Amino acid sequence: MSNTRKILMVGVGAGLAFLALLGFGAVAYGEDDVLDPPHVLPYRTPVTESFTCADCVRGPYILQTNPEGHVPGDLTYLRVGLESAGGEDVDLAITTDYGVENGNLVAQDEWFVCVSASFTGQESCEFDAESVESIRGRTLYIFVINFDGPPGTTFTLTAEWEPHIPPCETVSYCQRLDAPPNTALLPTFRASSFRTEEDVFLFGYEVPEQAALWAVRVRAVDGEANVDAYVGRGMLDETESPRARALYALTSTQGEEFLILFRPESGFYWVAVENTTAEPQAVEIIAVAIFDVQELLSGQSVSGQVDTEQGLLPFLRRQLQTSSGYLSVTQYHLALTSQDLQLMQRLQIRFENESDAVLKLHIRFNNPVELEGGLVVSDLSLTAAAGSAVDFALSPRLLRALLESGDIYFGVEATQPTGQAFRLTVTTVEPQGTVQLLIDEFGRTQLEEASR
Repeated sequence: MSNTRKILMVGVGAGLAFLALLGFGAVAYGEDDVLDPPHVLPYRTPVTESFTCADCVRGPYILQTNPEGHVPGDLTYLRVGLESAGGEDVDLAITTDYGVENGNLVAQDEWFVCVSASFTGQESCEFDAESVESIRGRTLYIFVINFDGPPGTTFTLTAEWEPHIPPCETVSYCQRLDAPPNTALLPTFRASSFRTEEDVFLFGYEVPEQAALWAVRVRAVDGEANVDAYVGRGMLDETESPRARALYALTSTQGEEFLILFRPESGFYWVAVENTTAEPQAVEIIAVAIFDVQELLSGQSVSGQVDTEQGLLPFLRRQLQTSSGYLSVTQYHLALTSQDLQLMQRLQIRFENESDAVLKLHIRFNNPVELEGGLVVSDLSLTAAAGSAVDFALSPRLLRALLESGDIYFGVEATQPTGQAFRLTVTTVEPQGTVQLLIDEFGRTQLEEASR
């Protein structure tokens, strides 16, 4: 939480107006700033809005954890950030309940879980593994206060939390396109409708951070049938119009729609398909991000293959082509904590080539593996001949010197474009026996292993 100058939480009675709780007396809730229903903050997707009044509060906003904003019981981390566009003094408050009386926002003191109110135009509320206990299983209401800006003051709210449940997992009317990516779905849509015969209304895809591109294709099986597609970010309620909320409207008179976004913003994207014909239509829907990033856990083996012939990839092969082959569409991300680096003896990497062509494992610290002019941008590369396996280890001292964020990315390159299978296992190996942490004369922490 930021340094504060306005918080007067101690000794304030319940039921006072919200801004009186902050020590400034009641300030009206702007008529057009009462959000009913509350606006939803998607996962890691900035939401930019403006006040319609001065010296007032706007809200509430809720998190996209489920349709009601109810925080899941297994939440381990939450951060809500606020920034004004011009540096105006805007402040942030989060409550578990609220009311409106005589045009003022009112909240009892026990309802507040965070207030961030500095002199700056940047605020944040953050809940870590300890403080998150106070909000698990509850509904959170987020408010923004305009203290010195004029009407029209613009601000941006961003929220992220872990574990993140993709929005499609929380509602019955949405189906994921990224499980797995680049695999076609073939639903049948009702006549003159956005809904399938199974009552699915949206198709969702979680675009990872630092993706080079994201592509989606919608194609009627009957090539003469006209189907349209609408694409947007953040979750869409089934009562809302895809036409009104879409960022991209793909409405040609053909039976196929195609969209490629280069350097897309990360976050949840939805695709809504409209069957404009008077007959039910089977429609192929497919999407892929390059690169799709999957989380890798220590000791976990993952299997994959380099295959640029399937799904959308024939259209996008040049986005994966290197000077000597092709990169896999999927990369793998391992997150190491400072404790991992302190305690482990080594990071063990095993790369098994299960194909009939040469494969390369590219390793990059802090950022995903990239392509620049056909050259692979990585920090280390391992080559495995057909049918062979390579074992490699990195020391914690080297990792501490190279890692800025604790993030390691793995990408696979093949000399052939199709069907090149592999298996990757990355394990943090801790010393055997009794391990003691020692501090040397320079204050540095060392590991000492005592045999059993």
